[in-house]
Amino acid sequence: MTLDEAIKHAEEKARECGKCAEEHRELAAWLKELKWYRERERDMLYVGVRA
Repeated sequence: MTLDEAIKHAEEKARECGKCAEEHRELAAWLKELKWYRERERDMLYVGVRA
């Protein structure tokens, strides 16, 4: 499963009701943050800059 697929799955489950939906909303947010950091790191490496 790719990161994008995991985000999509978590967002789909977050549309349901109950405690599990809330946990999936939180998971989706964490996965999006992870994706942002990975893309930022990749972009910085591409231009030769280290964080």
